[in-house]
Amino acid sequence: MVLNGSYSDYSLIESGVPQGSVLGPLLFLIYINELKRNIKSNIKFFPDETMLFSIVRIPAVSAADLNHDLDFICQWAHQWKMEFNPDPTKQASEVLFSRKKSSPNHPQLIFNGTAVARVNDQKHLGLILDPGLSFEKHLNEKIIKAKKNIGVIKHLSKFLPVKTLDQMYKALVRPHLDYCDIIYHEPSKINLPPLGLTLTALMEKVERI
Repeated sequence: MVLNGSYSDYSLIESGVPQGSVLGPLLFLIYINELKRNIKSNIKFFPDETMLFSIVRIPAVSAADLNHDLDFICQWAHQWKMEFNPDPTKQASEVLFSRKKSSPNHPQLIFNGTAVARVNDQKHLGLILDPGLSFEKHLNEKIIKAKKNIGVIKHLSKFLPVKTLDQMYKALVRPHLDYCDIIYHEPSKINLPPLGLTLTALMEKVERI
């Protein structure tokens, strides 16, 4: 370790830091934060993964920056004795977010000697992101889970008081639909009388639950 130009002696490490410890997050930040120094594109750190992203104006330039960053991450990992998951089913993946009808061709990205897989959707912190940011897959998945729990609550409604059923609904159903609603929510459409306000198809499905 180096602190203010002074070097500590080498010492044998006989045990690691258990997950969930008080010291763990601090040591993780000390270990990982240096990674962003030479990154050209944007980077976000999560507890168990790192995400690179770039606003594409010229596809070749964005791809060059991302490939530079991916290569740098490989070098950094080798230097600090880290190994990326070799399982081919867990390779790095990318999503191209675009609302354009005809998306331009984006050059291939390479990470750790393997082509980065281009996927149709990706889950980040429990939110499924699709290329058009419609959130349709995310909401359909949450609606299915909510319906299953509603079925359980209906079955128990003969045996439990309303207060308990209300608590079960708030604990088992609402969280699926409330999570990230500030991101996926679409406002009501304003129509001429007598129609008034109408919801989009996805929001209508959510409100039915």
